[in-house]
Amino acid sequence: MTNKYVTMTIATVAAAILLLSAGANIAWAHSSTNLPLPSDPNRGVKLTVGETSEPAYDDEFHNIDIIIRDKLTNMPVGNAHKKLDGTQGLKVDSYFYPKGTTPSVTGTEPGPLSPGPGFTDKKLDQSVRPQFGKLGSYSASSQFYTKVGLTLYHIYGVVNYYGDAEIPVDVWVAGDGHHGLAVKRGVSGSTTVTWSGGFGLGDRSDSYWPGSDGGVTTSNYPENIRDTLGSIKSDIAQLKADVAATKTNTVDIFNFLRQIAEGINQLLAGKTPITIPAAK
Repeated sequence: MTNKYVTMTIATVAAAILLLSAGANIAWAHSSTNLPLPSDPNRGVKLTVGETSEPAYDDEFHNIDIIIRDKLTNMPVGNAHKKLDGTQGLKVDSYFYPKGTTPSVTGTEPGPLSPGPGFTDKKLDQSVRPQFGKLGSYSASSQFYTKVGLTLYHIYGVVNYYGDAEIPVDVWVAGDGHHGLAVKRGVSGSTTVTWSGGFGLGDRSDSYWPGSDGGVTTSNYPENIRDTLGSIKSDIAQLKADVAATKTNTVDIFNFLRQIAEGINQLLAGKTPITIPAAK
């Protein structure tokens, strides 16, 4: 009875490990690195970083996705965001680089490092927190992408290693996506880490079919409706300000509004269109 029980127990544990290991590969577009345990460099955790709900595009929610697992067993590390004393141990800074710019960091390891030029917004000192129902997975502040681009993440603090030790972490990583080179730099203690893999925000226009050869571009088929409507509102507000300042209207307002209506009809794509009078 004892041998049978032990055999069944070992089989059950082995099956659980296989299932957990399989789950680690669900996120297909992420970057990973190993963080060594200070007391034993052969042990430690595998830190994986990407975006939630991939594939990721603008006009959607995509938060930072941090997965922390044991380097050797691939088992998830729970409560990794808290120090041994229970206080917040892991934080992240985010820097947004719009399309056409390349994320970068300045300085040399072991630091200090700083974000390179070109970012247009930032979120600092975000507390890393567990994702609900996903042991070993963590996130930070919500991110609703309003523009196409890439986010440079700075993850720093300590990782709680199963309540037994703290692993120092100070790493920078940005996805390569479709727009530039990946930033993969940082240290764990005094050891420079090496990243593998990539992630990033995709550009919807890259998937247009028919595309530019068929006459479809971001000019006549905007990738972000909210952004396009915001630009229209800004143009109208500027027009009103110009008219108020000069007391004259040097713009053909009828055809200006007609062009706006035509653009909205393209966005409606098959729904009831706006009735447009004939051009003057």
